[in-house]
Amino acid sequence: MRLPIVVLLSLCPALLAQRVAEVEPNDLVSGAQPLVFGQQVDCVLAAGEQDWFTFTMTGTGEVHISTSGNFAVSPSVDTVALLYDATGTTRLAWDDGARSSHSDIGVTLSPGVWSVTGTTSTLSTSHRAFNLAHPSYLPAGTYNFAVTSGSAAAGTAPQNYVKTGNYAVRTRMIPLTGTNTIAEAPEPNDSIATTAFMTVGDSATGFCSGSNEADWFAIFVTSPMTLAVMTENGNVAPAITDTTVRLHDALGNQLATASTGGPTGLSHGKLLFTIATPGVYYVAVAGGLFAATGNYLVRTGGVSPILQSATFQQQPPSTNACLGSTGLRPQLTRASGEVAQIGTHFTMRLNNALPSAGVVSMLGFSNTVANGGIPLPLDLTSFGAPTCFLRVDPAQTSFGVADAGGLWFWDLPIPNDLFLNGLPFYVQVACLDAALNTFGISVSNECKVVLGDRGY
Repeated sequence: MRLPIVVLLSLCPALLAQRVAEVEPNDLVSGAQPLVFGQQVDCVLAAGEQDWFTFTMTGTGEVHISTSGNFAVSPSVDTVALLYDATGTTRLAWDDGARSSHSDIGVTLSPGVWSVTGTTSTLSTSHRAFNLAHPSYLPAGTYNFAVTSGSAAAGTAPQNYVKTGNYAVRTRMIPLTGTNTIAEAPEPNDSIATTAFMTVGDSATGFCSGSNEADWFAIFVTSPMTLAVMTENGNVAPAITDTTVRLHDALGNQLATASTGGPTGLSHGKLLFTIATPGVYYVAVAGGLFAATGNYLVRTGGVSPILQSATFQQQPPSTNACLGSTGLRPQLTRASGEVAQIGTHFTMRLNNALPSAGVVSMLGFSNTVANGGIPLPLDLTSFGAPTCFLRVDPAQTSFGVADAGGLWFWDLPIPNDLFLNGLPFYVQVACLDAALNTFGISVSNECKVVLGDRGY
């Protein structure tokens, strides 16, 4: 099984678009394979084997060591990644399941020589913490917090990790400014068609009449952001003490829900959700219990995305790609286990290209207009390619060659720039196929990618 390992240094100005093969034997620290930051190593992990790698830090920086899925067609192996000192005897950090069955270690290292090993996984947990919840909003004032180390050695054998070392703290404040106070729309106001309108930063008031009745509010989101929506007791009696908050997209599909997290001793909803695409969204407030009644207050706020989950949306080749001369439709998808996070090396896979033939990748930021004014999708019949459509603006193109099986990998280094968090773009591939039509191409399906931040 082939398993890519990507090692990233956050201080590097750019990642190397370079894929190299694993060099065996590297199953002992004495034979560890040297790594260059930004390299992607395609590996084979046999049962019971460990693959060792080594790298050198010339300055202090944050290092991410991640494993991703098998780029071939067969399934990929479950992994755990472990970081050691130069001797290969002191385990410094490890991760088993930060990326589902794959691993992602994030740690700050000082200058020195370090080794990392990946092995078949027998664990399902990690010493990293990913979630922190607080039961209440806090009033204005001065606050303090402390971070302490865990026990010197703990865990499940054989990963007796030591919970000491360097770490980072990230803090953000989401202001709940109450710019305007919006009253709920006249009843019934439980649908898209009957909402009151507000913007991020506004507050809203309403009354739940029981029977699980929900009040809907339309909220305008003008840029990618992490949106906070929190309910609390209304200022007018009777005040409801138990609410549920839901967030819906423009079509009414539920995106998130929250039923606890409000002021201490109560049971109000506190919802945080990162929105990638600006537009109209809907907030629905209902009693936490079926019969709950009373007045409530809704507070809203937003900041630039705190954590944007990377997404990948693939249009079906059966309706979105045209047949090649082999009778197959080129299929563009992501390589198994790949996640489009900033500061990483994201790989997509093209299937069903003409064997050993050229391919042209196309990346753009629109799938509705190309070159500033050409409507998309563009029918390529007039160019000599009937049933084929250009579906993305080809703002950036590159050339590659498929292998003998018609398989091609698109390696896309993503800069470590927080301003890219939540950025959407569109991709498509044209396959050179002289036997198919006079234009000499077939085209793949279109995919939408949204760049996401790392969890730590």
